[in-house]
Amino acid sequence: MMHDPEAIRDFVVQECELLDQGDFPAWLDLFDDRGFYWIPRAIEQVDPENEISLLYNSKPILAVRLNRLSHPRQHSIAPPYRSSHVVNVIGIDRPETEDGLIEVRSRFIMHEYHAEKERLFSGRFVHHLALAPGSSLKIRMKRVELTNCDAAFEPIEWPI
Repeated sequence: MMHDPEAIRDFVVQECELLDQGDFPAWLDLFDDRGFYWIPRAIEQVDPENEISLLYNSKPILAVRLNRLSHPRQHSIAPPYRSSHVVNVIGIDRPETEDGLIEVRSRFIMHEYHAEKERLFSGRFVHHLALAPGSSLKIRMKRVELTNCDAAFEPIEWPI
C-alpha cells in the first residue's frame, strides 16, 4: 500500500525542523539502522564508497559525529550553530518498489550562522524512506546534492 504523500512531505519538513532546533537525538532516530547520510562531491556521483564524497556516514558514524557536536567541551562549535531550512517536496518517484523504499526528491535552501559568519547551501535532497513497523517512516538514505558541490568548502560541521 502506498504511503500518504502528505505524510511523506510532513516527514521531510519535520526532519529539517529537527536540524534547525539542533535536536540531534530525534533527528538521528529518523534514520533506519542501515541508514546513511551522503553529500556527494559531484552531481552525477553514484558510488559513495569508491568515489570521494564531501560526507558519507552510516548511522553509527553519524551518531559519533553528532555526539561530538553536542559535547560541552567541543570548542569548535562555540557559540552554537544556527540554521534555517526552506524545503519544498517536488516529487515522490517510487512510491512502491520491490525493496519497499519510497524515493522523495525536494529542493532546499539552508542558511547557516556560526561565530558571526554566514553560509548558504542550496540544492536537492533525495531521501530513500523505508516503511518501518507500525507504518512509521525511516530514512534509509539521505543524499544532499549541493548546487555548488564542486566548490571549495570550509568543513561542514552541521548537517544540511
